[in-house]
Amino acid sequence: MTAEAAIAIAIENSDFSLINSPVLICGYGRIGKALEDLLGAFTKDITVCARKDEQRALAECRGSKTADFEKLLHCEDYLFIFNTVPHPVFSVRELMTVNKEALLIDLASFPGGVDKHYAKHFKLNFIEARGLPAKYSPKIAGEFAAQTIDKIIKEKGL
Repeated sequence: MTAEAAIAIAIENSDFSLINSPVLICGYGRIGKALEDLLGAFTKDITVCARKDEQRALAECRGSKTADFEKLLHCEDYLFIFNTVPHPVFSVRELMTVNKEALLIDLASFPGGVDKHYAKHFKLNFIEARGLPAKYSPKIAGEFAAQTIDKIIKEKGL
């Protein structure tokens, strides 16, 4: 649900089409993988930035280019950047290299991975997008929350 909503935000907030556009996904957990899957319908020019060698190997096997976090010092080639890492990865050094026409979406939970102050300072097209399932798919998000609560209650024997 988060990945689907992130794509909706990208389409609504960019002057560019996702079709054949260069995309960077920072972080390769559950949301990063879902983004890679869904974005593959729009573009094959996807780069996954991940910390672990195993994550990068998996992304390569699934058809994406890969990079480690040093690559974030060279973000000028991407028109769409999705961050899922919940700790600072886009600081002043990285943000200085972001293409001024790119859309940078921070999906990470608090505190997020993008320095908002510098994103504004550099006049980047930046969107902080937390809690997307509840905003874009409230019925399903509520059902998932209820299922999780029910599972916890059963596991704890309450």
